[in-house]
Amino acid sequence: MRHFAFLTLLTLWLLVPGHSANAQSAPGAPPAGLPFRVDIIHTDLPGVGEFHRPVLTVGTNELYFMAPQGFRVEANSELRRVYMEVPDGRASITLRLRPDLSVPLSPLPVVPPTVPVPTLHDAFREPLLRQYPGGRILEEYELRADGLPGATFDLDWKTPTGLGLRIRVCYVPTSVGVFEFVLLVDPGLITEFHGAFNNVLTTFRFVPPGTKLKMPTIPSRS
Repeated sequence: MRHFAFLTLLTLWLLVPGHSANAQSAPGAPPAGLPFRVDIIHTDLPGVGEFHRPVLTVGTNELYFMAPQGFRVEANSELRRVYMEVPDGRASITLRLRPDLSVPLSPLPVVPPTVPVPTLHDAFREPLLRQYPGGRILEEYELRADGLPGATFDLDWKTPTGLGLRIRVCYVPTSVGVFEFVLLVDPGLITEFHGAFNNVLTTFRFVPPGTKLKMPTIPSRS
């Protein structure tokens, strides 16, 4: 249990502006960006359980996703993040808006903007390894959120205390900025929480400017 408690503290520490595994390369404060707010809609369905739907407002845009069932959810609008964790601390999933990151966008007026996936990996590999110095990238591939390509990395990383972790990071550029999805687990648990991470990505919905988000209902089980 002490191991998992440390994992929770480490995750939160890495997500605080000005902190990374290599503090000298981290920014000193959150960069300026569009106004950002997070609201969490809680739905408790008899016979089904409790669901959490974080709704993100970025400027005039709205986005939402479904938190994996059984995860507790914490939102921090100032830090532009939603943090999700299983109760025993064995795994955490974090979504962050990263206004400090950018990639070259398509020259065509595509909304949301798209860029070739290899370009995405090239754009995010360096900041990823700055965040986790000494990390060993195991695989690079594409995952998608609301049809948008995301540069995804699996890497092994040892904390300064020598604790080995498996990290999956997916960077998804949108017209309001780059969203970063992070799964942090013990290496032996990556398969167990793979589905929870994919659940966040597959339920992520981006609404272009001028369009009002309509939240779908969750049907109850009879």
